[in-house]
Amino acid sequence: QAHSRTAFASGAVRAASWIVGKKPGIYNMADVLGSR
Repeated sequence: QAHSRTAFASGAVRAASWIVGKKPGIYNMADVLGSR
């Protein structure tokens, strides 16, 4: 759950930047944040 629109937008931009060049597949925020 996002606490604000700014936090949501920041996470969405970070995820979009991270996924560029990745192979097709299923990813989650743990992948984006490096927790996995």
